[in-house]
Amino acid sequence: MNRNTNQPMWNVGYAILPNYRKRGFASDAVNGLTEFLLQNFSIQQVMLDISTDNAGSEAVAKKCGFKKLNDKMGYVDMQHMEVGMRFRWFKELAGNRTVLFNQAVQHYRLKQYAESVRCFEQALNEPYQPGTPFIDAQIYSNMGMAYSSLHAYREAYQSLLTAKRLGLTNASIEKELTWLRTNCGF
Repeated sequence: MNRNTNQPMWNVGYAILPNYRKRGFASDAVNGLTEFLLQNFSIQQVMLDISTDNAGSEAVAKKCGFKKLNDKMGYVDMQHMEVGMRFRWFKELAGNRTVLFNQAVQHYRLKQYAESVRCFEQALNEPYQPGTPFIDAQIYSNMGMAYSSLHAYREAYQSLLTAKRLGLTNASIEKELTWLRTNCGF
């Protein structure tokens, strides 16, 4: 838990064997894991603990878009005093659209379909963050499935058609549209 925000956060740690350092392996791994965590879960913050004498890890943190919380306020872990003074580096999710999308998916998984639709609708009102998979078409597609689960078939059909018009086509959209046409007469 982040004690400042009282919100959960990821704490990522890594180690690279000395013979493999300075080749970009840590940066690639930290960047890939961080992006995966931020884009696929509702937890919006990733933290790294970096010792003040670890210039290599500070370089990795900077390269991956992490920011040091405070240059003047480090801490010493009493269980690992040999590491010395550490600072916390953070990377946060950019934009509320991803947060709302992830919340909508969680509601859907819990079969809370009305809440899922509400969060998807809110996500559509947030600006798109480049580099994230949460484009309008994806939101409409997922929202259509939630509407269908609510037996709101007209809204489901319209949402899925919108997703398709926006360029998203996949087997589950086609299957649901076929079912809606066959069973609901759309």
